[in-house]
Amino acid sequence: MTPAGEFSTGPPCSAAGPRRSPCTRVDPPPGSVLLLSTDGLVEVPGTGLLDPADALAARPAGAGDLEAEGLADVLVDDVRRGAHRGDDVAAPVLRAR
Repeated sequence: MTPAGEFSTGPPCSAAGPRRSPCTRVDPPPGSVLLLSTDGLVEVPGTGLLDPADALAARPAGAGDLEAEGLADVLVDDVRRGAHRGDDVAAPVLRAR
């Protein structure tokens, strides 16, 4: 198993056509959160991606012990309140037990 943060990566799935992608297995401690998202969750017109991405990464800690579905709702509701965002948003969330 690979410690969090040390992953083999490749291009996004659709960017290189059909191919075998690297696979990494992790064993997260209970309560850990895995959040996948589309760029619509972090893109804010006129700004870079790092500040909104950092804010997104900190958001699960501020949401307490919500289950994955509740956390996804909080993240998407945050985006809905930002009228400046018009992109699609997808935020599948997994919380380790």
